[in-house]
Amino acid sequence: MDLTEDYYDDSIEGMDMGGFHELVSNIPTNTLTGLPETTDIMKYLLENSDDPAIRKVMEHSQKMVMKMERDDDFSELDFGNMPVLSDQIWRIFLQTNDMPQMNSEPSGLVQKLFDLVCFFISTSKNNPEYGYRLLSSYDQIPNSNDVLRFIQRCVAKPNPGTRPYSLPGYLTLSTTFDKHTNALRPILNSLSASFKWGVENRAYRESNGDIPTAASQHMFTIQLVQAQLHKDTGNTAFSKDKSASLKEYLAAIHHAELGLAHAAPSEDELNELKRLKAICHTNRAVVFSVPVGNKLFNISAALEDAQLAVDADPTYMKGYIRLSRSYEMKGNVEKAKEVIIQALHQPESSSERVTLETHLNELEKFAEKNSLTRPEMPKN
Repeated sequence: MDLTEDYYDDSIEGMDMGGFHELVSNIPTNTLTGLPETTDIMKYLLENSDDPAIRKVMEHSQKMVMKMERDDDFSELDFGNMPVLSDQIWRIFLQTNDMPQMNSEPSGLVQKLFDLVCFFISTSKNNPEYGYRLLSSYDQIPNSNDVLRFIQRCVAKPNPGTRPYSLPGYLTLSTTFDKHTNALRPILNSLSASFKWGVENRAYRESNGDIPTAASQHMFTIQLVQAQLHKDTGNTAFSKDKSASLKEYLAAIHHAELGLAHAAPSEDELNELKRLKAICHTNRAVVFSVPVGNKLFNISAALEDAQLAVDADPTYMKGYIRLSRSYEMKGNVEKAKEVIIQALHQPESSSERVTLETHLNELEKFAEKNSLTRPEMPKN
């Protein structure tokens, strides 16, 4: 069997693919995974089942599934020698959905389908990812043979974009499959020794939580670590290469924003990442604020970054100080004073109260003058 054959055909006869992708883009995505939920896909199809384009997509999908199921022949594959992706965890579970019936009169009639779903998470720090490896629908509850065939397809012919012909380090089956373990055990136990599998129980669920949530928390932690590394590198580069420091701070901000799109493992870690993002914006504002021999001197950019620092973490007092000084350097002393007064009303201001009050006194004393240009080094 040619393991490199292209067995996916994403063309739909009689339909412009640009129109197809436009249809798909209308389906909302999960904020954690960035992928459409199966229930949202089914809901969208059901609500738009009278649309000829939607009906064409569904008919094509059903034909493709039937073709793949018919053409799949795994008799020549040696599953026992498949490479094991030790950093991957797969979870297979069963869910039900209502699918609009094709060519039904009246339109809108639905058929209950049973979906086998494989969700994966990669714990690799170099290539962290997660998503749906495969989904197959059945018109009745899948039996043991269906489950086995589904697992084989997960291994050999998963969704495009995921690595085929590979096993996970660990496969977990939801409690729904407990009745199939006797049929699955001889085959799953014959695979690579480094491949592990098991059926979930209540204790497993309580200790591991939901895999999509765990995956999102894992991604959050990775982005937090990367953001910290880039921030530290930016601080190191500040005195010698301000352009390089700006790039590092920007990279740190990028990782922070990626992390904030995921679920934080704890409130403390969420606050830590918000603070880190605020620090990087503040440090960028410092870079833009140094006027002497600095080709990057840009008060407007400094003002923008300082405001983003305050927005990222309203409890970070140095963000307010930098925002105030940016307004001061723009010649807007009244606005600079407003920012400090706003900071002093924050419960967290006690840690920087002396600095805030001193700066406010300076602003009042030099209200008629332009900004005080004081070169600074990042202190965070």
